[in-house]
Amino acid sequence: YHEEVTTIKLKFFNVASNRQDVNEFKKK
Repeated sequence: YHEEVTTIKLKFFNVASNRQDVNEFKKK
């Protein structure tokens, strides 16, 4: 269970990072 929660957090962090990268790309 703990491993699953960690995986979900990592996925959420990756999505947030991807959105940030997209926003930075749009600014350019």
